[in-house]
Amino acid sequence: MLFPLIAGALSHSDGIPYPFYKEDTSAETQMMPLHFGEEAYQLRLEMIRRAEQTIDVEYYIYNYDMAGKIFTRELVKAAQRGVKVRILVDKFATELNSFLAHELEAYGIELKFYNTSFVLNFGSINYRNHRKLIVVDGKEAVTGGRNMADDYFNLDHKYNYEDRDVYVKGPLAETMRDSFNEFFVHKISKSSDRPDRPMITSTGRGTDGVAQQRNWDKQVKKAKDFLKETPEELAFRAAIEKAGNAQLEKNNLYPCPVATFVTDAPGSRKSSDQEYKDKNRNVRKTFLDKILPIDKALTLSSPYFIPNDRNEYIFEDLLNRGVELNLYTNSLRSTDALFMSANLYLHLKGWLSKGMKVFFNDGKWSERTEAAMESVNTAHWGTHAKTHIYETTTYSEVMIGTYNIDNRSDYYNTEMAVFCKGNDDFTQNVKSDVMALATKGLKVESAGHALTREGEKINITGASPFKQLKMKILTYPSWLISFLL
Repeated sequence: MLFPLIAGALSHSDGIPYPFYKEDTSAETQMMPLHFGEEAYQLRLEMIRRAEQTIDVEYYIYNYDMAGKIFTRELVKAAQRGVKVRILVDKFATELNSFLAHELEAYGIELKFYNTSFVLNFGSINYRNHRKLIVVDGKEAVTGGRNMADDYFNLDHKYNYEDRDVYVKGPLAETMRDSFNEFFVHKISKSSDRPDRPMITSTGRGTDGVAQQRNWDKQVKKAKDFLKETPEELAFRAAIEKAGNAQLEKNNLYPCPVATFVTDAPGSRKSSDQEYKDKNRNVRKTFLDKILPIDKALTLSSPYFIPNDRNEYIFEDLLNRGVELNLYTNSLRSTDALFMSANLYLHLKGWLSKGMKVFFNDGKWSERTEAAMESVNTAHWGTHAKTHIYETTTYSEVMIGTYNIDNRSDYYNTEMAVFCKGNDDFTQNVKSDVMALATKGLKVESAGHALTREGEKINITGASPFKQLKMKILTYPSWLISFLL
């Protein structure tokens, strides 16, 4: 079973059909890393404003908050000037619903929901659409870790994510648009009609339907208000534009000699359907092609680190061959995903003994740039970026996408990623930012202790004793359900 993992034995990406895989060697595709939330958001708004024909939007999380509101209102403005706008959101994670779909339909915007399976349908419900994408006119696109919500763009007063996106301009953007179309027209993606207003009926027990009618009216008002301009929105817009433009002015587009896009295919099956998993899980196949030839260094940034047996074998092989392996992920202090943390800390000692260098997010603001909101100084932080940096003696390559190092990304969620190979300046830009974040966090020294950014020696979790206790209680359960994490 290990033979197919041998580097050079075969290309695991061979046979992935278009538009789920595309390698562009024309050097016409350009990429720009988006390290900061404000620039990533401002660029999205600018893309919408310059759209002429089509805008395709796809997110796992899409909230009824200020980020969602401003973004959606820009989409409405584009639709009003004749641009075709389509939105696809995962039904399980989004706050958007049929009431908003009804309001958007009046502007010609089509909103669909991915995988509307009933929650008790255990086999199908696990297959979620974790992709994040905006494509304009098939010419420019943004993908990466950020969902459409305040906390992904440094706009939440209580909790925010460090994250990373990539702007793609050129031929690869067309492939990304075509992949969106495959998801949008697939039978798993469904429109949802707004329910009729409940009727009020009189019975011997009194009047029924009043509460349901009030709730229906409330949902209608919420959807309409979401699309109305407010003074708060204008203030947010001004702050985002100021910070975002300042960040964008310092950024650069990089040509990619070899640019690659890959995505999993849409659909769901029973959890035991191995043929489906082998056929449709394209992202993990491509990672094998990218990781196995590494002979110098691999740097990983992922909010979770729960490698399965296959990934464990790959990482162990790299370490055994003397490859430098750096990991930047969340500490217990920086996340409330206790099951994920329990699994990570359970295996941490083993990875350290094999030579992996581990850095944890410490839950604090990184202070790398001026933020739009002053409140981020005191907000709690975590990392959500999904980035790989591959370094060999002959070339370097960077991956930015939606894939977490866990079983959900390997077997259940549909993921996507873009790669830029052969531009060392692009590689250095991304690696420098990853390591800048890593060194501002907790540097793991042993299975029991870590150093803070100030050089103080603390418990490796960085968390309170009570939070440590909660995690320890979940250690065994997290191991039992690791196949779902």
